[in-house]
Amino acid sequence: MPPESLPPFLEGTMTNAPDAARHLDLITAPALAGALGVSTYTLKRARLPRPVHVGNRRMWFRAEITPFLPAPSPYTDAIQGNELAALLGCSVNSLYRFVKDGTIPKGRRVGRKSFWSRRAVEQHLRALPRR
Repeated sequence: MPPESLPPFLEGTMTNAPDAARHLDLITAPALAGALGVSTYTLKRARLPRPVHVGNRRMWFRAEITPFLPAPSPYTDAIQGNELAALLGCSVNSLYRFVKDGTIPKGRRVGRKSFWSRRAVEQHLRALPRR
């Protein structure tokens, strides 16, 4: 819809400015747990603002929890399980279940930790049949 044909209540609301306030920017419990480096169970005991319940899911407004989040790390292709789970919007246990089912490729072991290539995971997901 071109900007000149917007209804009056939407005029001035369509912006692509990077510093524009973001509305309805919610983060799920698994994503927040991955960002904080804790389990979803620990989130229940953490001193965070109270979540909003949408259906049976707990969600937080990103603007309210930004002070609690660590500074964003620089982009790297190799990521750990908690980061991959946060990107996929699932728990770490679900991530390993997806690996066992073949939905996600196996990670590379480095010592006691597993790492995944973002590129390899994306290619694997794109190759899966879509329903």
